[in-house]
Amino acid sequence: MFAIPLLVSIFISLVSFLPLRHWIIEFISSTQSYLLALNLVWIFLLFIFLNKQNRRFNLTAILYFVLVSCLQFMPLSDFLSHPEKLEKSISSDKTSFKLFYANLFSHNKDQEKVKEIIQNLNADIVFLVEYTEKWQKNLELATLYENKFELPENHNFGLAFFSKFQIDTDILSSVGNYLPPNLIAKVNIYGTKINFSGFHLIPNISERAYDSNRRTIRRTATIARDLELPTIWVGDFNATPSSKNYKYIKHKLKFKNAMEGFGLKKTWSSKNPFLWFTIDHVLHNTDFEVLSAKTVEIPGSDHFGLVVSFGVPND
Repeated sequence: MFAIPLLVSIFISLVSFLPLRHWIIEFISSTQSYLLALNLVWIFLLFIFLNKQNRRFNLTAILYFVLVSCLQFMPLSDFLSHPEKLEKSISSDKTSFKLFYANLFSHNKDQEKVKEIIQNLNADIVFLVEYTEKWQKNLELATLYENKFELPENHNFGLAFFSKFQIDTDILSSVGNYLPPNLIAKVNIYGTKINFSGFHLIPNISERAYDSNRRTIRRTATIARDLELPTIWVGDFNATPSSKNYKYIKHKLKFKNAMEGFGLKKTWSSKNPFLWFTIDHVLHNTDFEVLSAKTVEIPGSDHFGLVVSFGVPND
């Protein structure tokens, strides 16, 4: 009765672990949390229907799904809450700064409410994506932040960067032709220079999108390596912690997620309870101490925003 869907589940699980670079594999690997839930259901059903006739097959399948489930859970385990870490971080007396990131949603009609949230948060650094000319006009953040870079676009790939700290060099707004726009700035925070990069990568639903995203990540990483500074990457990566691109950033480039230890938080979709993905991230290298990290609801947007407080690293 369950043979065909069982074999399909086994096949999809195996595909998600293939060490190949292809947009379909990237897309499937991004859905590992759903595959994990499906595998746990299979384990339960196989136990329920365990019988002498198919006992060996059922036990083999159970063992397979248990192993795969453990592998699927590993990328998510970094985010489990650690009360000791929270207590230590909150009591820290280091000089700190607050960062706010949000995917505004280009057709959002609740702009006044979003403006109020940004003003109340009073973050030191603000990075926004899906930033349009209408957002630029209505938010009026230039009056609150002396240092800014705005690249409004009347589609989904406008960017904006606001900082209370001095920007030391000209801001780079792209790392190549026909690549997703991203922002690279060198910020002076209380005398310590920080390399800041903001992203809005393309959903991995085609080979061209997957290739563009990967090239953007690699080129930005090359710039970060050459600068040799404490580095923060922020934005909509359209990549979950189980995806190939995310694992490349974490394991190959040695970045950490600011939300690690503060719980695995949903960042998309805020409008659909059945779509539960963590695709927006604040990533950093090991020079930083994360003091606090949380998500915030952005009225009218389909994404949750991120608020992270960092301790300023030693220069």
